[in-house]
Order: sequence, then structure tokens, then C-alpha cells
Amino acid sequence: LPWFVTMLVIHGDEFKNHILGAELRDRIVHDTPFSLYYFGVIIRYYLPWSFFFMAALAVRFRPVLVLLTFSPSTKSYFLFLFEKLKIWHNNITHKDNQAFLFSILWLVFPLILFTLFRIEHSRYMLPASAPIAMITAHFFSQLTDSPNGFQDSTFKVSFYLALTFYFLIFTLTAIGIFFLFPHFSAPTGLMALSLLSLFGVVLLLILYKSKKYSLLIIALSIIQIITLTSLSGESISYFNRYPMKKFANHIQTDPQLEKRIGLYRLGNHRARMGVMTGLPSIYLKSPEELELFIKSGNNVYVVMRQSDLKSEFHNFPMTITATDTVWRKFRISKDKIALLLQDGLKTHLQEYFERYVLLKVEGKLIE
Repeated sequence: LPWFVTMLVIHGDEFKNHILGAELRDRIVHDTPFSLYYFGVIIRYYLPWSFFFMAALAVRFRPVLVLLTFSPSTKSYFLFLFEKLKIWHNNITHKDNQAFLFSILWLVFPLILFTLFRIEHSRYMLPASAPIAMITAHFFSQLTDSPNGFQDSTFKVSFYLALTFYFLIFTLTAIGIFFLFPHFSAPTGLMALSLLSLFGVVLLLILYKSKKYSLLIIALSIIQIITLTSLSGESISYFNRYPMKKFANHIQTDPQLEKRIGLYRLGNHRARMGVMTGLPSIYLKSPEELELFIKSGNNVYVVMRQSDLKSEFHNFPMTITATDTVWRKFRISKDKIALLLQDGLKTHLQEYFERYVLLKVEGKLIE
């Protein structure tokens, strides 16, 4: 509340209209179709922890399911339904389950709210992260207190699914490197990721078979952190052929102050470049805007397609300081995949890739 009051005092109606308009009205009144997006991404966003989260839910609701199997089949439907709800209510409101009930309500409420508003953004999963972590951690805690629980089929299924997840990361990473490496050198972190994923599978399996369950949970946590960090930091940018990370690192090594970045007809990269460098990043949509941007000051960097540089700006006082290759936008089909496997990637580089360049302005434009 103090932040809102401060911003309102500083910016007045501009801030008020933004909050009531873009932040509230536009997020509620829109044409996005209704979907169960958030309930589906619980599995995907929290892999492989989501396997253990589902196992925790299965363990909690198993007593209810077991009791229901002994209900006489001769009872009427409504009586059976009443007994079912009564059993469920008594179980979920028991003193030992109140913390679990609180966590479930904490989890379900924001998911239902954002589902009704039809807002589909991954950042809105943050309120659900805490209860998912608490339920999963309590599940591990109960298993640690009762080591025989690690031999239960519920844990075994989730554990071997987690191993399969890591093994898939290793397999797909290795295949991707093998496919692209002859043409694009793989970063060291990516090579380490593939080896770490394989090592993690072997280590977790050894710890499980030797019944060192406490170490198993700790190892699972460490492997998850390192793997996902490497995956988001190296794999995605390498396989997506995303050049902005390379360019951002190059710009940040420049010791000069007051650097500015312009992206010529690459508006979808502007925000990411700004986040990775912490510097002003401006979208330039015309040659006139680019010319004005170059004249605006020193320490100016420009990112554009190499084809645009050759066709429109080869006489501009700009020096290429870095280049990278990105995927072109195209629709993949079974026939194209078969052709790639048959001919290899080299013969199709021009069709599927284009080059981006990072330019540094040297001198002034000649009028």
C-alpha cells in the first residue's frame, strides 16, 4: 500500500489510469478463451518435483479411497454420496491434516482465480510454489521418519519417473549437440549438463539401492538446482540459437560508461536485451530512427540482421564486433525432418538460419 500511495502522489492520474486500465481492466476483460492452463502446468513447471507432489497427494487421499471400497453396494446413490462426503470431510479436517488443508486451499485459490480471469502467464504460478514445496517437503519428511515408506509403490513410481526425466535431458541434450556441433560450437556448460544429468541418474539410483534415503533427497535437490540452472543458462540459448546472450556478454565486457543499445527491426528481443545488460534498449523500426539513434551519442551498439546491414547500412560508420546465427521462422513437417536426417543440416543452413550482427558505432554519420 505505501508503494501505491507513493507512486500515485508522484505520477498522479497517469499511474492511476495505468493500474485501473492495463493492470486491472485489460487483465479481466479480454478475448482469451477459457482453459485449465494452470492445472496442467503444475506438472510441467515443477518437474521432477511434481512427480513427488502428486505422490504426496496420493498418499493423503489414499485412506479415503480405501474406505470407500468397503461401502456396501446395496446402498442408494444419495446415501453412498453422503457417506463419501462425510468420510472425506472427517479425514481432511482432522487435526493432523489441518496444515495440509491450509496448503491445499492456498494452492487451489490462486489457480481458480487466474483460471476464471483467463490470464495465462507463468509468473502467476509463483503463489502456488510455496504450498507445493511445503506439501512435497512434508511428504519427504514422513518418508524419512519411516524408511519403509521409500519402498512403497507411490514413491517408487515418482522416483523412477524423476530418473527418466533426467535421463531424457541427457539423451536429448546429447542428440542436439551431435546434430548442431559440427556447425555451432557447444558451450562448456552445455557439455557439463549432459554429463551431469547422466551422473545424476547413476548417483540417485545408487543411493536408492543402498537405502541412503536422506542423502538421496539432498542429492536430488542439488542435482535439480544445477541441472535447471545449466538448462536455462546454456541449453535454451544454444538450441534456440538465441544470440542476445552472446551479444549481451560482449557489451558488458566493454568498460565504457553510458552505453546504449538499439535493435533494428528486432522488437521481440528488446526486452530480453535490456534485462540481460541492464542498459537502455530501444526498438528501431526504420532507417531514419536508426540514423537518429546513431547521432544521439557515443558508446552506441546496434543489433540487426546481417542482410539488413549489407543491403541498407553498409556505408554507416559501424563496426561488426560479434556475429551469431539464429533459426529462421518456419513450419517444420515430417517431410522436412526426413530431409534433414537424410541430407544433414549443412546443406540446409541458408534455408533454416540467418545471421545477426552486433555493431558498434565508430565516428559520426556523414551528412
